[in-house]
Amino acid sequence: MKRIGLFLLMVIIAAFFSARLFANPDDYFSAYDVGPSSDSGTSDTLHSQDFDTQPTYYDIQHHYAENNSRPEETSPPSANRPDNKSMYVSNTRDDQNGSYIDPIKKKKKPSRYSSRLPQYISGYHEKVILINPRVHAWGAYNAEGQLIRSGLATAGSSWCPDIHRACRTKSGSFRIQSLGSSACKSSKYPVGKGGAPMPYCMFFNGKQGLHGSNEVVEGNISHGCVRIHVGDAEWIRFNFATIGTKVIVTRY
Repeated sequence: MKRIGLFLLMVIIAAFFSARLFANPDDYFSAYDVGPSSDSGTSDTLHSQDFDTQPTYYDIQHHYAENNSRPEETSPPSANRPDNKSMYVSNTRDDQNGSYIDPIKKKKKPSRYSSRLPQYISGYHEKVILINPRVHAWGAYNAEGQLIRSGLATAGSSWCPDIHRACRTKSGSFRIQSLGSSACKSSKYPVGKGGAPMPYCMFFNGKQGLHGSNEVVEGNISHGCVRIHVGDAEWIRFNFATIGTKVIVTRY
């Protein structure tokens, strides 16, 4: 009987404290907190007033990253947790244009080659492909002169042993004369055979052109053409260049 009485007493005490705890949940957890509220007001708690609207999952991560603290959960909840679904909205508001964007994609990481080139060029008022063999980079500029894409470029070598002469890419201002397909091939190299792949070839100065290659390096080793990565050549061919697009090759 003593055991039964002790058990009933424990049940009554537990029920009493449970009723106190859940009588007003707002006393313990604010509507948009990730964890329990703190009387000290430290940054470990995320409050709704930190945002104009209900915070997204990425807002939560950003909040804790800035305050050198971590939330209890570091990845979006799975689909089988609808109770937290409203707290983890994948999109957030872009106040500048009124659209919804993914905050992770809002700040695009710049290409490491873009830092080698001017971000703007002036005086052309047309699309321009700029090739700088000194820094081994190419850049595509829109009609407003803004750099919109860049990448690694390999220009002509100072000496080509197979033809016993220099084969540097000629510097100057040119225009795209032809737009080739992925099946482009050299009619001259390798010497005596030809057939070297030149996908998406775009000739701008006689036999010198811009084309894709799997041998693009931080150096000038070609026979005179400008080699760029195949994906970059395909993008230029179908998304940027037309017959007559200006190509500028700087001195080196």
